[in-house]
Amino acid sequence: MPGLYLSVDCGGSQTKIIYQTSEQDVPQYELMSPLVEEIDAKKLATYLDRKSSMGSPAPRQEAYLEWQERVFVVGDLANQFDPEDRTNEQKYENALYKVAAAIGVIINKSKLKLGKKKLEINLGVLLPWDEYNDRELFETRLRTILANFKFRASTVSCRIEHILIRPEGGGIAASYIRRKGSDWLHEHKLAVLMFGHRNTTSLYFDCGKLTGDSPLLGFVNFLDAVIESKSGLDREQLSNAVMDTIYLAYDDTHKQDKGSNYYPDWAKYPPIKNLAKAKDVELRTAECNLINSALESAQAEYWDKINKWLAKTLPINVDVVILNGGGSQFLEPDLESYFNASHGGTRSYSYWERTGVYLPIDDQKPMPEIIWGGEVLESVCEKFKIDQDEDSHNLAIRLTDCYGLFDYLLGIMEREHVSK
Repeated sequence: MPGLYLSVDCGGSQTKIIYQTSEQDVPQYELMSPLVEEIDAKKLATYLDRKSSMGSPAPRQEAYLEWQERVFVVGDLANQFDPEDRTNEQKYENALYKVAAAIGVIINKSKLKLGKKKLEINLGVLLPWDEYNDRELFETRLRTILANFKFRASTVSCRIEHILIRPEGGGIAASYIRRKGSDWLHEHKLAVLMFGHRNTTSLYFDCGKLTGDSPLLGFVNFLDAVIESKSGLDREQLSNAVMDTIYLAYDDTHKQDKGSNYYPDWAKYPPIKNLAKAKDVELRTAECNLINSALESAQAEYWDKINKWLAKTLPINVDVVILNGGGSQFLEPDLESYFNASHGGTRSYSYWERTGVYLPIDDQKPMPEIIWGGEVLESVCEKFKIDQDEDSHNLAIRLTDCYGLFDYLLGIMEREHVSK
């Protein structure tokens, strides 16, 4: 019987997919645009007829579903149909079609031959904490959709053998807790903080008791604040420029003698300079200064919101804090200061090796153990042979939660198989 192990992180910036078929020895990953649009069947037919003689896109680039006479375009293809900005919408409904599309892509990519057989799936899905209570609705509808739908006009029939639905951050948490053991968890206070594109998520384990929160305080808040202050920018362009600058400025902003790191002087670096569009030299300089001011103002405003949320969400005395998500890289200076941590010792400190050696800024205040991605991040780099460069590091960070859930799911199924 064909089988598939699969975890899906339905993030706001990308859909992250990690999978392994019964015919594969090692896991694979796939990334898709997060866009989902329901369209009229006639629109899709017109589009496909118009494009029929122009190349042969990969399934990931031209993903569409048909279910109960409804049509959904997913990922890159949705860009062709004027997709709406769904940043502020609930994720779990769109996640239904993202999971189905992911399965369709995997079937095509892996060349699984199903015939009339059902594809047996062991599935893990990450949802925001504030939508975690909807997991039963999500699971019921997902089972119905996967039982019989069409992907790119081919019928797909799946049976979910085992499903894990966890809140965002749950993949990293499960991996860490499994390594430390339940006895450790019952004696310590663990916080997992995910700084995503759409949400920030807190999972707090107080001697095993879990509470959480997942407000719409993602990195997009910072980006939009900058865009409101400076015309001519878009989210993707700005996000890339900011993260590229952080990478380029890393050695300058992590001076050991300063104790803790700091934000770049944005206007000094090419990615930010290149955002200016004026041809006149003086106007370009003035435009760069405006962008720099907008970045500094938006950063302070964004951190103020995060700071208030952390103060409300987490107690002062936390034993371990695991930080992850693309937004955590941006907020690193303020996050370290918030948790009373300064850089100490002589150990080298790089863009890839954030854990370093920490000393408390104030000896009279508590400082938790701070972990940036931890062993899950190391496993992602090892499994997928991710090199130590800027783009690869961002990729590794994005995959950690999804991989943590995949690894946990695989472990559960292996233990069940052994017990039988």
